[in-house]
Amino acid sequence: MPALPSLRPATRAVLMLVASIGFWSSNVVIVRAMGDAISPWLLSWLRWVIALAVALPLLWPAVRAAWPRLYANRRPLLWLAFSGFVANTVFLYVGLSDTTATNAAALLSLTPAWIMLAVCLSGTRLMPVQLAGLALSIAGSLVIVTQGQLASLLALDFNRGDIFVIISGMAWAAYTLLLRRLRGRLHPMVLMVALMAISVVMLLPVAIG
Repeated sequence: MPALPSLRPATRAVLMLVASIGFWSSNVVIVRAMGDAISPWLLSWLRWVIALAVALPLLWPAVRAAWPRLYANRRPLLWLAFSGFVANTVFLYVGLSDTTATNAAALLSLTPAWIMLAVCLSGTRLMPVQLAGLALSIAGSLVIVTQGQLASLLALDFNRGDIFVIISGMAWAAYTLLLRRLRGRLHPMVLMVALMAISVVMLLPVAIG
């Protein structure tokens, strides 16, 4: 199984999170720049098809070895693929075709809040330090988006695209909560390949329709 170079677990986790944010940010920028050149449905499908084509040959031995566990967890895998890979991506891409980059960035900064809300609804109590971190995260995102002019948030013009972006964030929150149910059952890379494969199948009818 591919692994990062020998690093302390905390350092490795931070590096992976930073890389994830970088890739995610570039994804949003590229999609917004493409405009209406390609439908959000087809773009969502192509995203996972390309990723699957790259990852599956590299991870096939591990995926094949994990097949019994994948099949045993097929129901949560279906929900994870739908919420985090289909709904999140499609709603974000549809929203980006009908809203400004500023609006999208401001609304996506609320995603940690949706995640925390989902955690609370699951019965988990949040510690004060977690609530403080959430508030700091949202405040920092809004400062960056508005370039320090927080009053400009009052001038945001909301439209249908903004609603789709909000739903995208909520779908990701649901995915994050569901992901906890599979903790320790599957290797993260095997799980990723499985979710990409399921998403490709789910999106195919609307992508070619």
